[in-house]
Amino acid sequence: MSKIFIAIQSCKEKESRKDACRKTWLKDLDYDKYEYMFYQSGYEGPEPYIIEGDTITFNTPKPEKVEMWASYRDLENIEGEPIRTSKNSFPVGIKTWDGRFYFGNDIFRKVVSEHKLGIQWLNLTAQLSAVCNWSLQNKDPSFFVKVDDDTFVVAENFNKIDPTPYDYYGYFNHTDWIWTFGSCYFINNECLRIFCNNSSPSQLAKVNIRCCHMDDCAMGMVLDAHKKDLIKKHEPEMKPWRPEYHEPTLPLEYKKNLIVSHGYDNLDHMLDMDHMMKEIFKS
Repeated sequence: MSKIFIAIQSCKEKESRKDACRKTWLKDLDYDKYEYMFYQSGYEGPEPYIIEGDTITFNTPKPEKVEMWASYRDLENIEGEPIRTSKNSFPVGIKTWDGRFYFGNDIFRKVVSEHKLGIQWLNLTAQLSAVCNWSLQNKDPSFFVKVDDDTFVVAENFNKIDPTPYDYYGYFNHTDWIWTFGSCYFINNECLRIFCNNSSPSQLAKVNIRCCHMDDCAMGMVLDAHKKDLIKKHEPEMKPWRPEYHEPTLPLEYKKNLIVSHGYDNLDHMLDMDHMMKEIFKS
């Protein structure tokens, strides 16, 4: 069986985060089960990517504009008509790209904007598409795992994960249960192929949520749209936050179950977490 491939999203400006991962949880990873690469954008050569050590840099330039759904209160020059209950009534909702209707206090409409946050997330989604296609073509893994470079992985628990009963495994957004947080999630080979086949720039331009093209949302939206009976696993121990700060009263035995947590932006933070978890497992 092929190994599980871990793609760690990073950037050229965050070399210290890569080193923090290498000096902590990556040392304890089960390499009979997993292999990994950091991935980022910023390569400007003639090829689609360049590999240097454990980092693959893709030629995925940032777009200048992004198509998104945005509040009519926030942006001018909006495009498209909202839904109205009658010709003269106040707008009550919109019809989204996939045919669903959204009703709420804020009415959203499709716009094309130079929105910086939207462009940032669209670039991350393009990077995700690139690394998914690269891993499928070069590794064909049984499972693909996406991890952020500021995520701390508790290797002792992570090494024991058996994702095989599931298609999509991670900490799901509780609002709609469509997408997991991008700090860490697993998808199987079939889902990897589905995403690769449906993540061209024009296809991803249709994936709009939270007013921007977030890469974790894009993965969930594509899978939701293109795979029936998707078998999901919500794992509460894959936390998209730092439990030592957000859940300080957790008992010691509970902390032993932690799989990942998120938000460690430097080596000291990673080392502190690494030391804390090793002491917890000793107790």
